[in-house]
Amino acid sequence: MRNIGTSKRQMRKAAVLAIALGLTGGTLQAEWPQQTQGIPDPFDQDATACRGSRDPACGPNILSSPLRGGVSARRLAHKPSKAAVKAFNQGLRAWNKGESDQALSYFAEAVQLDPAFAEARVNLGALYAKTGRPVEALDQYERALELEPNLALLHSNKAAALVMLSRWEEAEQAGRRAVQLDPQSIDANYMLGIAMMMQGKVTTETAAHLALAAKKYPNARAFLAEVQAQRAAEPDAVF
Repeated sequence: MRNIGTSKRQMRKAAVLAIALGLTGGTLQAEWPQQTQGIPDPFDQDATACRGSRDPACGPNILSSPLRGGVSARRLAHKPSKAAVKAFNQGLRAWNKGESDQALSYFAEAVQLDPAFAEARVNLGALYAKTGRPVEALDQYERALELEPNLALLHSNKAAALVMLSRWEEAEQAGRRAVQLDPQSIDANYMLGIAMMMQGKVTTETAAHLALAAKKYPNARAFLAEVQAQRAAEPDAVF
């Protein structure tokens, strides 16, 4: 297995920026953190094949409706408290207005009122990631996975937080689980492709994941081109 070459550092920066700017936020349009100015957004949401699509694979990882992916026995048995639901809905309204601090406060309140409220934990984690706090995001995703271990979205979001932390091997594991649960998830394939690429896994599998991701995220094409160029430059290498 080989490293990507001289562009690896730039790609790492872009990958780390990926989640904070795009994957975990479907409605909140927060300001870019000052330290990220000049780093390209790999999600490039101005031009995407998914814009306006109702394909579930194109959905954001912010929840305005119940978790997708099947109904578990735990979810059927658990009914969030009225107070927690109220805080959760207030968080969504604040999120849609771009009021990050307010949204975070409401989602945290919902989780405090009802620790088993998985949707609230997912959104709290997403907002932590959106605001550059991947450690806290990862904690919320892991807690949510204790409640709902078989939802692709949760594993994909976990992979996203791990990408932000440059924990590539763990991100690959989480991404693989997400893809196993939902092979057509564009976000899961993107995270898995990035995690593999950043470990120097320049393989046909890496290219396949990035190719699927390019349906939603145009800058995934740049990552895909890097992988293809590396393979073409060393056709006899064993990747």
